[in-house]
Amino acid sequence: MMSRASLVVERKILRLLHGQKTRCNLRQIHAHFICQCLHQSNQILSHFVSVCGHLNKMDYANLVFLQTHNPNILLFNSMIKGYSLNGPFEEAVTLFSLMKAHGIFPDEYTFSPLLKACSGLCDVRIGQCIHGEVLRSGFELFGSVQVGVLELYSSSGRMEEAKKVFDGMSKRDVIIWNLMIRGFCKRGDVDLGLSLFRQMSERSVVSWNSMISYLAQSGRHSEALELFHEMRELGFQPDEATVVIVLPICAHLGDVNIGQWIHSYAESSKLYRNVISVGNALVDFYSKGGNLETALQVFKDMPCKNVVSWNTMISGLAFNGRGELGVELFEEMINNGERPNDATFIGVLTCCTHAGLLEKGQELLDLMSKNYHIDPKLEHYGCMVDLLSRGGCVRMAYDLIRSMHIQPNATLWGSLLSACRTYGELELAELAVKELINLEPWNSGNYVLLSNIYAEEGRWDEVEEIRVLMREKSVKKAVGQSMTGYKNIPYLITFIDAARTNDIEKIDFRIAIDCNFLAIKMPPTVFQCQKLLAVKAKMERKSCCGSRNYVCTPKKEAMVTPKKEEDVKPDITKGGHHAAPVPVPAAVVKIPKKEENETVSVKNEASKPNVGCGGCN
Repeated sequence: MMSRASLVVERKILRLLHGQKTRCNLRQIHAHFICQCLHQSNQILSHFVSVCGHLNKMDYANLVFLQTHNPNILLFNSMIKGYSLNGPFEEAVTLFSLMKAHGIFPDEYTFSPLLKACSGLCDVRIGQCIHGEVLRSGFELFGSVQVGVLELYSSSGRMEEAKKVFDGMSKRDVIIWNLMIRGFCKRGDVDLGLSLFRQMSERSVVSWNSMISYLAQSGRHSEALELFHEMRELGFQPDEATVVIVLPICAHLGDVNIGQWIHSYAESSKLYRNVISVGNALVDFYSKGGNLETALQVFKDMPCKNVVSWNTMISGLAFNGRGELGVELFEEMINNGERPNDATFIGVLTCCTHAGLLEKGQELLDLMSKNYHIDPKLEHYGCMVDLLSRGGCVRMAYDLIRSMHIQPNATLWGSLLSACRTYGELELAELAVKELINLEPWNSGNYVLLSNIYAEEGRWDEVEEIRVLMREKSVKKAVGQSMTGYKNIPYLITFIDAARTNDIEKIDFRIAIDCNFLAIKMPPTVFQCQKLLAVKAKMERKSCCGSRNYVCTPKKEAMVTPKKEEDVKPDITKGGHHAAPVPVPAAVVKIPKKEENETVSVKNEASKPNVGCGGCN
């Protein structure tokens, strides 16, 4: 039994271990309890190891552990928890085996961090073995252990096993629900994750942030923003994570009003001043929205900046074509003592590309390896190849690709090929295409680009050879697509060859004549087929500005898929806006909301808009 004096010393050491200056005085504290002959006290050692784990000093903790003669379960649990926090995770499993070899039985505090370590290992087989130990030991009903088992299966995508554990739980707190939602969403079942989110009786801000983030990651930005509005309406206050998640969504959708509201909220709640990531997100939002003046002002007003702040601003300037200003900002960053990373050089090299600063770009590429010991990656070489190609130095770009210490990818060769077409470097173009075909034999764009180069040179035999090669390799030309809008509804229009599907009786549709467009829906009738033919004949006769507006081409088909985005496209009846010049279809599919995810094929009399009137119909 310990004496009163020893207890006083032990309490003093425990206070020192959990004090503010523990990190600086860890070795002195260790020396102190050795001098007091407490170096074999499992209670002191378990606290000491726990502190080492939180300070990420597990090597030191392991040295202390190895010198312990009779470690008990407290010390083993502290060591296992330390490795579960910092790794290597396999050490936690090794310690569990060692504990059993010492004849020490695990408890609930053993399994919780051990299961977390198994999740980090990404080895579900080991995790299943530990789960078996949990069942044999009778700890499967303890809350912390259930969380560990659930995290193990959800993080590895084994949602069937996770669902069984979830269904068997009598109490489910917010953490449990969040784990299940995360598991389904990471596996790609965002709808199922959203369904679980709706079933939650109690939600935290973390729950809202997670669900908004998962929707955005799956490309459902409009739904993510709607969920953010719902979060506010229910009285939840956004935190810094919410701001960082929602601002990129606003940038993607072009929703300036919500972005500006978030900016005001961040200022009033002092998030903007106190959290660097919030300032970075605001700079990114305004840069992507083209509001460089506000982005620069936010950047300058940030009390603290990190390398991400500088990178975001430099990339924003590059994105908006202000390359020279981006290079100046990079030099200011260096003068302020901020050390650039590889992302910094991607941004500043992109600035050089947009500004045509060829010599500066070459200087920066040398600088990053010589002064900052950063090995250039494919992205850096891609910027330089683009810079050289735009400057007409196609041969230098080719030499750079050949001198790279890493294998060039298709992006580099594609950039070179485009430059070869611009500057008429046919020999290099052929070399680039050979490399591209080796890397991407399925990509029709590579064949088409070389074919176009041959055609511009009048080498029709080579054009035919390319087409034969495509047929031999079963390569089909990629389908052309265009974004457009009609009555504030965005559509993605894809034109495909309908030679094999020209039987009109096979098309499902409902006729609705509205501004020369057809809205279709299943199922068809004979009358509807006849009506479609009548509408097509009427549209052939339709004229605009004194000339025919539509020229029918029966062997084309328009496949139209509504695009679920909030950004409103211009009305197609007023000229429209296309990502690329494509024929305007005589038929546009308008799907009701309940069928928004449907893809419908429509027989189309595709035509080119009248040049004289600008395609006003």
